Amino acid sequence: MKAGAQDYFLKSAITRLPIAVERELRDAQVRRKQRASAAALREMQARFYAFMSAAPMPAWIKDADLRYSYVNPAQSAFFGMTPNDMIGLSDYDIMSGGAAQNAQACDRKVLDSNREMHTQETVFDADHNPKIMDMVRFPIGSDGKILAAGLAMDVTERVNSQKELEEAMQRQ
Repeated sequence: MKAGAQDYFLKSAITRLPIAVERELRDAQVRRKQRASAAALREMQARFYAFMSAAPMPAWIKDADLRYSYVNPAQSAFFGMTPNDMIGLSDYDIMSGGAAQNAQACDRKVLDSNREMHTQETVFDADHNPKIMDMVRFPIGSDGKILAAGLAMDVTERVNSQKELEEAMQRQ
């Protein structure tokens, strides 16, 4: 009733007062629960964005057409862009043809099988340096739709060190 009367009655029908008060108390409780739910959702979204913004590894979500619908700053920085610049782009817009074709084939497999997929791929960064990336792609549900999500970790130094060690051992 804070914003105005929800009900009115005549003095001759005063018996309706308890019913109106009960209804208003129920409605007030519903409004309090809705405000609490909205506040909890905002807090959860803030935590998600804080976590994803601080994550040092690239992370992304693609829609059913395999266009980026979310990227964290590490993902966009890898390609020399901002997160907003990448929204709506496909892999073909930011990668070489072969890498884009491979990425989209892997994403499509994830969507079709509804299972996670682990791969190791070479992708060129914004400075055109080849980076060996451990990729984990996985499906996530959103509003009844399945989206393709992923995380990547740069393992270039580890892979190169392993190769050097193997070569050194073969020379001995």
